[in-house]
Amino acid sequence: MTPRPTSPVTVTNRRKAATILNKAVLERARGTDRNKIGCHLAKSWMTPCVCRDGAVCCDDDGLCVGCGHDPRALLRELRGDQG
Repeated sequence: MTPRPTSPVTVTNRRKAATILNKAVLERARGTDRNKIGCHLAKSWMTPCVCRDGAVCCDDDGLCVGCGHDPRALLRELRGDQG
């Protein structure tokens, strides 16, 4: 069975969330070396990270290439939302 393609609207929303996530993380980490900011879920400290680098690190489906998670979920986690 082939995987169902991701909706273009979903991909756009994920990339917007990645940009918002990046701004929020950088705001909280003001004064910290940008290279020391990373995602606790990333596979390696060397992988690109939506937290540090924003939407440029989203794959074709809008997921983080560093950890494979949806940036919207990471943004909710950062904000402390339970949903």
